[in-house]
Amino acid sequence: MRRREFISLFGGAAALMSGLTEDAAATAFGWQTIRPNEAGFADLEARFDKLVADKRVWNLHGVVVARRGRIVLERYFEGEENSWGTLLGRTQFGPDTLHNIYSVTKSIVGLLYGCTRCGEGAATKCTAFRAVF
Repeated sequence: MRRREFISLFGGAAALMSGLTEDAAATAFGWQTIRPNEAGFADLEARFDKLVADKRVWNLHGVVVARRGRIVLERYFEGEENSWGTLLGRTQFGPDTLHNIYSVTKSIVGLLYGCTRCGEGAATKCTAFRAVF
C-alpha cells in the first residue's frame, strides 16, 4: 500500500525536492492539488520554507498537507533512514519511499477512536473537525 493510499484511508494528513513537481506526484496517485491560499492557508509555503531555512524543524522525511481531499503542500527531504536504531544511510525520500512509521499508528488509532465518539456529546466539535477534511 502506498503512503498516500494509507493516509487517504484516514481522511488526509500533510515543488517536491525529489525532482517531481507537486502536480506530477499528485496526478500519479489521483489526488488533486490546490494552492494554499485557495485552501485558506495564507503564505503556507513561505512560512514552511522559513521554518526549514531557520532550522526550526529538522529531520523531516516528508510533509503532506491535505484539505478537503486535495493536496495543499507536499515536500520531501533527504535524511538518515534507520531501522530500530540501526542507521541504513542517507535516503532521498519521496512519495513512494517506504520506511518505518513507528508509533504513528497510535496517533491514527486515537484520531479514529475520537471520530467514532462524535455522537456522544461532542457533535459540534466533530462536525467542525470533519468539515476541515
